[in-house]
Amino acid sequence: MKKEYVLKCVANDNSLLGYFHFVKNGLYGLYGLDCKEQATKFKNFDAALYEKNRAYRNGFSLRLVVEEAKEKPEDVKIPGYTLHGDYYLADKVIPNKTWKEACAMTQIIDLPNGKKVLARTLSKEELETIPREERKISENGHYWYWTSTPYDDTYAWTVDIYGYFNYYNICSSTDDGGARLGFKNPFLEEKKHSEENKEVKIPGYTLHGDYYLADKVITNTTWEDACRIKQTVTLPNGKKVIAHTLSKEELETIPREERKMEYCWYWTNTLNDVSDSGAWFVSSCGDFYIGTFTYSNDHGGVRLGFKNPFLEEKHSEDEINSAINEVMDSFDYERVHKVMSFIDWEWDGKGIPKIYNLRVESRRLLEEAANKVVEGEEYYFVATGGFKAEAWKNDDNTLGLRLSFVLEECEN
Repeated sequence: MKKEYVLKCVANDNSLLGYFHFVKNGLYGLYGLDCKEQATKFKNFDAALYEKNRAYRNGFSLRLVVEEAKEKPEDVKIPGYTLHGDYYLADKVIPNKTWKEACAMTQIIDLPNGKKVLARTLSKEELETIPREERKISENGHYWYWTSTPYDDTYAWTVDIYGYFNYYNICSSTDDGGARLGFKNPFLEEKKHSEENKEVKIPGYTLHGDYYLADKVITNTTWEDACRIKQTVTLPNGKKVIAHTLSKEELETIPREERKMEYCWYWTNTLNDVSDSGAWFVSSCGDFYIGTFTYSNDHGGVRLGFKNPFLEEKHSEDEINSAINEVMDSFDYERVHKVMSFIDWEWDGKGIPKIYNLRVESRRLLEEAANKVVEGEEYYFVATGGFKAEAWKNDDNTLGLRLSFVLEECEN
């Protein structure tokens, strides 16, 4: 863990001008006084005091105030990528790529925790969150790289070898630059989800692993009766879930000590695969045994349960952006623009929109539709200016998106 010291930069009226961040012996941060150069790096505290005096000469009275000292987690090492701010950026630029080629490029990255993430060309907005010194990638005067953000119909934003934003013709490609892939730090979301997925209290049920199990067993029940018994459980968010007899495979994901119930055994819904005369049950010690279908007594029977419904309730920001980028990268905006030009279709009397405007508006619609589904809607659509954005939840709880441009539509 690194120790990070944060200094607030405060004016006479106590308004916040920016922050300095100390990491080890270095000092860097945003001080908000120079519009041309917002990010400044200092070698030591004396350099910061120099900036304080320079601010005073420019009419500002600035104080540096220690705000907090906090622990900063070490970066998770991912081969070929380095963490800059909240984003991992590729250590190398793939040269000689046009803007469209760069936007179409992706790479699946295997993370140390066994999960996967999709690396892609980041937007100007995402790259703006990274300090300029960390954005640049320079090897003997090379390289610049594309962002996924268009400037207008002819140009798109790039990051030059000094880390500044510039723009290039979208058809340009040179050996000096091209595509630099990246992705948002997935471990930020992992921590967020672990906090969100703390146990939600549900009366009569307790969370064990990924499953809620009933606190009591319904006794004196045969296996066939156990498989038929169900209960509708109302969750704190107003949604409902069906509690039922869980399978042996589901119960095996729960630690033995948490499966057991003193003086009580209970059925699983899994048949014995050796013969057709019995099914698996969980003993009072938490172990699995086989019992005959008709067996029942006062010490056991049914223990209902259901998978934690809050585990998959949230979609990460990366998942939403990845889905939107995939749809937009496959959409033919040039074709839409040609059609609108041919029929002289104007938006709000401001003329025919440029491709840049089409992309901005379609992203806004896709984000609105996606967020509605993430918030709980099964299906949602929004339409304006010819664009129609649809979002829905797939059977595996992944987010589905569709973007269309509608010239005419009729129904009765």
